[in-house]
Amino acid sequence: MNKVPYTLDIGDEAPDFRLDSQMGNVSFHSLIDGKWGLLVTFRACFDPVVTTEIGMLCKLFEEFEARNIAVVAIGADSVANYRRWIKDIEELQAVKVNIPIISDPDNSVLVALGTARTSQFSKQIRVVSNGMFLIDLDKRIRVSSRYSPSVGRNFYEPIRSFDALQLSTYHRVVCPANWGSGQDVFVHNEVSNEEATKVLPKGFVSIKPW
Repeated sequence: MNKVPYTLDIGDEAPDFRLDSQMGNVSFHSLIDGKWGLLVTFRACFDPVVTTEIGMLCKLFEEFEARNIAVVAIGADSVANYRRWIKDIEELQAVKVNIPIISDPDNSVLVALGTARTSQFSKQIRVVSNGMFLIDLDKRIRVSSRYSPSVGRNFYEPIRSFDALQLSTYHRVVCPANWGSGQDVFVHNEVSNEEATKVLPKGFVSIKPW
């Protein structure tokens, strides 16, 4: 059996790297220092799906900024190609591209994140998925997802996830399926009814003992 390479997962520290982008050289950990980060990987530029995705990230820029989330995109194409592609994104998506798009020419970051791997036949590295990684203030991955390149990503999801993580971190609650901001949540099952009465002065509803 071939050895499966380890890829970063929930709770792991996000990779640090210093690579070029259309905005200049970027040190990733320095860029997100004191912020949350959303690292978005993609297979290739001049791709219709990814073009809409970069456009949507820019349209949601103020939503991310309000939550202190730095948005970074990374792929394996050259910065020169990115600069040409950005002109098309801005024309087709009616946005100003205001996020760094980083060049990972040897795919080392994409491999670490599990969105690229070495082909068992050609031994060449190929990008197999588009990834989305939400990274906290300690630079650890809190949300990880990988998509088929044929399926556009929903960038309201990392916003929802961030809001849910804020609640769960600071208020000892967990959020149900399809939860949205302002909706009901569950008290963490490690919190007793007595303790919940103290930390939730507005009250709560006890449904099941678990």
